[in-house]
Amino acid sequence: MSSECERSIMELVRKICIVLLILLPVLFIASIADGQIKPFKANATDKQKTESVIYKNFVNECDLMIAYTRENYWWHAKRYYSLLALNKGRWYRGYLFSEQLKSGKWTYPKIRFEEVDADSAMAMIGYLNKAGLYTLSQDSLNIDTKIVDEDKVRKFSVSDGVNYKFEILYKNELAIVEAYSPEYLLSKLPEIKTREAFIKCRDWFVRKYDELEPIGEYHLSY
Repeated sequence: MSSECERSIMELVRKICIVLLILLPVLFIASIADGQIKPFKANATDKQKTESVIYKNFVNECDLMIAYTRENYWWHAKRYYSLLALNKGRWYRGYLFSEQLKSGKWTYPKIRFEEVDADSAMAMIGYLNKAGLYTLSQDSLNIDTKIVDEDKVRKFSVSDGVNYKFEILYKNELAIVEAYSPEYLLSKLPEIKTREAFIKCRDWFVRKYDELEPIGEYHLSY
């Protein structure tokens, strides 16, 4: 191959790289604006879908929803979810609240939304996309044992800890990503990097959710 031909090929490759560097961020932002989260892996079983108050109330009702909650024995009779949703091109911050009666039945959930700044909401989704929240291995997040030697395994546990849970509803498919007492278990099993990634996603979501600014006076309530 002549040196002139090699130079032509290298110049073509250089131009292609420049074009990709320009287009990829644009395409990524556009995908977030449309509520596309990639990659996404639905992992909820039929039983989990049936039991999910998020799936029950919002399937076929929004383009994307990220619901976050904390679960613990001491408030097991209360459900409170922080919600971030995309519906028909608009972004909303909201909450869902319900209580369990003495009969065992749950009250009809109180649901409230307010429209929020789209750029801030997309920045939240962009971070979670990059961090890979939607594909964190639930098997890894459940690991609570460590092999001490060939015939001994140590199990780590904490009483009355908090279970942190995300329920992601996307294109009517549900993914559940949750971790029980992640800080404690990370301190005991630092090699489980999936748990560390979960903590970062959780802290980011909680912080940025509180910082979202409502816009206008357009509200959704159920």
